[in-house]
Amino acid sequence: MHFGVLFTVALAFSVGLVVGCALWSLWRARATCEPKKEIARRLPLTPFQCFLACFFIGGLLVFFPAYLATGEGHWLIRGLRAVFSALYSTVRLFLAEGDLEVMELAMAGVPADFSFVGRLYLLYATALTAVAPVMTAGFVLSFFKNFSAFMRYTLSRARSVYYISDLNETSMALANDIFDKHQGGRPLIVFFNVFDSEDAAGAELIDQAHDMGAVLFSKDITEIGLGRRRATRKLYFIAPSDDENVRQALTLIGRAREVQALNTPDTEFYVFATSVESEALLDAVDNGHMRVRRVNEKRNLVMGALLDYPIFDTSLTVDGYRQLNVLIVGSGSYGDEFLKSICWCAQLPGYRVSLHVIDRIADARERLAATAPELIAGSGKQIAGEPYYELHFYPNVDVKTDAFAKTLGGLGPLTAAFVTLGNDELNIEIAMRLRAELGRLQQSRGYAVPHIFSVVYNTVKTDTLAQCGGLKSLGKESYGITFIGDMRTRYSLAVIEQRTLEEKGLDIHLAWLSHEKEQIVAAGGTAAEIDRKIAESREAYEKFEYYRRASIATAVHVEVLKKLGLHLPTGTEQAVLEHNRWSAFMRAEGYVFDSAARSHIAKTHPDLKPFAGLGEREKAKDDVAAKREG
Repeated sequence: MHFGVLFTVALAFSVGLVVGCALWSLWRARATCEPKKEIARRLPLTPFQCFLACFFIGGLLVFFPAYLATGEGHWLIRGLRAVFSALYSTVRLFLAEGDLEVMELAMAGVPADFSFVGRLYLLYATALTAVAPVMTAGFVLSFFKNFSAFMRYTLSRARSVYYISDLNETSMALANDIFDKHQGGRPLIVFFNVFDSEDAAGAELIDQAHDMGAVLFSKDITEIGLGRRRATRKLYFIAPSDDENVRQALTLIGRAREVQALNTPDTEFYVFATSVESEALLDAVDNGHMRVRRVNEKRNLVMGALLDYPIFDTSLTVDGYRQLNVLIVGSGSYGDEFLKSICWCAQLPGYRVSLHVIDRIADARERLAATAPELIAGSGKQIAGEPYYELHFYPNVDVKTDAFAKTLGGLGPLTAAFVTLGNDELNIEIAMRLRAELGRLQQSRGYAVPHIFSVVYNTVKTDTLAQCGGLKSLGKESYGITFIGDMRTRYSLAVIEQRTLEEKGLDIHLAWLSHEKEQIVAAGGTAAEIDRKIAESREAYEKFEYYRRASIATAVHVEVLKKLGLHLPTGTEQAVLEHNRWSAFMRAEGYVFDSAARSHIAKTHPDLKPFAGLGEREKAKDDVAAKREG
């Protein structure tokens, strides 16, 4: 081969490789949008490591033609010697012992036509010689940084360790709550997928993590050992992507299940995911004795609101009933969750509920009917022994137009309102406008302004308003707006883990079997078979999310009844009320009536019918559940 051409090709490839990798590494390091982040997480090397590897290859490409041009003997021997000599010289380059003598010697034999390429070649080789030692220093610092994190993690004496799969605003809120609430020594908090960031927000998160003594790894959470000597291990999969969270969780569940020291109830997995697929996958995986929970942030927010805020405290007297008229502005995921939950939670003695949904989309009713057909079909139907509620949809209404005010004027007096438009700024703006509109409408009709709840994620905004006594006009008159769903509350341990509610739910879940055991013992029989069924039922509660979700809904209903100070009716009326609540909940879950089959796959149930049509055993179950609520 003409060595002038060889030098030209080698120079072109080396420059292209190093410059291209430098630009790509910069792009990856600065990745801010979600697709780029996902690519960055899946690649095995950090941006710096990738650039260093390509820099090394670039050095090999530069040295190889020089040694090939100055070598002697058979072409195979000369080629092998050139490869090993180039490798040796490139290593020396990084150790600040680079020697360009072979380059200069090779350039002497390059034809005059390629003299310009020769000068560029020497200039480029000189630049590599100058930069390589700096790269070595960076690699050493990076190595010791990762080594330091590994040693801190390995040698820590903390009995409890919290693994958090990603460092972001939400995971930092969780870490702060862990740090504040942990008892019995300082917790060990370990973050993964942490890369140096030039972005101010990213750098601040890293500083906060360092301040709390957290260990930071650039590795994926699946690439680290869980440590067998820990007393408690909690893993939180909290990246923005549901798929990524589920993938990581399934990988580690399978790995930990095979280790006896890890396969215990003290190893806990919390997977942030809302998709139907995620529930199916986490229910299907064999989690051994470990605690595995899917964290549905939207459902948690709504359940918390039902428990903590006065949604049902105000009502109107209509036809002898306490009438609840609830407005929901925005029919997105939060709005739909509020609508479905209020339908079953408002099945209260002496109460009736109407829900009004305003949205600018045209098919809000149809979209909800696709996931909960009988919830929509049952609206407004007064059937003895079945839940009663009314659903009203107002499509094609832009909240920033006069049509919004006109729609409000036709709703009648309201008792509560929710603003769930999916954006903090818009939620606050529309909540304020809603308060102004209702202030005129309600007062002109002789009614009090209802409670207004607006979903606001930003903790700084909610803290500021709380410290100032709430949102006020000109510093005096209160708007009467409650902001719910702030990041700090939503990502607290109590909300994520739901220990108290799960314990209450388990008691409710086992109520019927416990009742049967009491009956058998009272009749002088043995209860061994019931004990076995209770154990199996407890295992099912731990394993399948459906059982926990259904029982927790009952527990929430119990707490709402207590908070309102309601006295339940007795006997059949009490059982009917529980059946109505259960039926509304099942409809909200998407179940439909089928006289022949009960299927959690097809979502059919033979008991979704009036109370009078139930068998005696099913009526007795409602009676036991109602007594448990009382």
